Amino acid sequence: MKFGMVIPTLGPLAAGAGAMEAQITIAQRAEALGYDSLWAPDHIVFPTTIRSQYPYNETGKLPFGADIPLLEPDRCVRGACRGNQARAIRHVGPGVTPS
Repeated sequence: MKFGMVIPTLGPLAAGAGAMEAQITIAQRAEALGYDSLWAPDHIVFPTTIRSQYPYNETGKLPFGADIPLLEPDRCVRGACRGNQARAIRHVGPGVTPS
């Protein structure tokens, strides 16, 4: 079985002057622990109003908004792949959509 993890490209770990270096450190630690893949989420659009219920927490509300710190995922992945045999694969999906 292979395991992957999501690197935190948004939120508190994506803020501040050392955020990109933190992402690289997280990626290197994940590799050392034997993780097979890293995932870097991206959000192209942040809606101002959401009528559907967010399914991944008890409140049903999206836990972040358009003002949250956000690192550019491609940059994070390129930084994480630097200096090793990793390769980057991109995937685009719909995320959470109204039912």
